[in-house]
Amino acid sequence: MVDMAGCPNRCRHCWLGNSPNRRVPEDTLRWVVKQFREWVHPRESEPFMQALSVMAWYREPDFAPNYRALWELEQELSDPGEAQRFELLSIWRLARDEGYARWAREIGTEACQVTFFGLEKNTDYFIRRRGAFRDSLLATERLLEVGIRPRWQLFLTTRAVPELEEFVALIYSLELDERVHQLGHEFQVFVNTPSPDGEAFNIEHLRPTADVVSAIPDYLAQKTIRHFGVSALEECIGEAEQDLVARLVEENAPLADCPETLAFMIKPDLDVFPNIGDPMPWWRLGNLKTH
Repeated sequence: MVDMAGCPNRCRHCWLGNSPNRRVPEDTLRWVVKQFREWVHPRESEPFMQALSVMAWYREPDFAPNYRALWELEQELSDPGEAQRFELLSIWRLARDEGYARWAREIGTEACQVTFFGLEKNTDYFIRRRGAFRDSLLATERLLEVGIRPRWQLFLTTRAVPELEEFVALIYSLELDERVHQLGHEFQVFVNTPSPDGEAFNIEHLRPTADVVSAIPDYLAQKTIRHFGVSALEECIGEAEQDLVARLVEENAPLADCPETLAFMIKPDLDVFPNIGDPMPWWRLGNLKTH
């Protein structure tokens, strides 16, 4: 990935995100937005950015207690209609703030993704918080109560494989297909695999192998295929490493296309990273203040 000026697609749209662990002061965030709004490419006379979407969060919105004020700030700093939620909410807050789901529905949220790593023990283990699984179940109920459809994502590891049938049984027991159908939609649930970056580096030894695909229950397989709009499960689960590397070497092609929309993640120290993965040191583009 390259910076906005060098993007072959000339994407003139970017996101600015806050850090998950440290907060950027409001005046700093305003300064950052100003830099992007006023920047003019050396070969042009008008500001380069044509549309700006600002996010004051990374990965999970609304965890901060002043989440309503932050949403208002994001709308103020973004171009009209450009502040986005990506159908994400704070699962932690959904389980603790009884008015949060209603507020989310009022601002236009129609769906919310809820992530699992299997059943209770595994979900708590990977999220690294006791009670995370039960929070996700309670969040699902509160979403349904206000008319927001839950979308379940199951990250597949070797630890989750023995629980796949029980996971499907849980969906049946909660009657999620029927209850979401009452909202006028199909219940979405899909299997995903961990991306090899960020914290997922620590669970590479638990990454599923190619033979695991056959262990995925037909219900989950068909739901996953429909979610990703592909014809076979292997297309969305991924290729075996030995096949993938051999193909990439033979094709001698770029590892990734330029994203439809480029984003910049700005950390509290004003280091800048592209939306190619987690903000790891090797993706650092530079520092907004000193470069």
